[in-house]
Amino acid sequence: MNLAERMRTERKEQKLSQEEVAHRAGVSLRTYNALERSEALDPHYSTLRGIADALGVPVAALTEPALVPKA
Repeated sequence: MNLAERMRTERKEQKLSQEEVAHRAGVSLRTYNALERSEALDPHYSTLRGIADALGVPVAALTEPALVPKA
């Protein structure tokens, strides 16, 4: 799962709109939308931090690969 998929999944689980997350994060809707569609591939850390805070998760929850147990 990539950054965009994690953002979208977390936002939808919390039943938030893109507009609400962007507002809480202090970024434009255009910026948030571009990130969620994987059009912006290298966001500044402060942007990621704002989005993570807006979603109530650590930055690592959006950026770190999920740990998958080995079979």
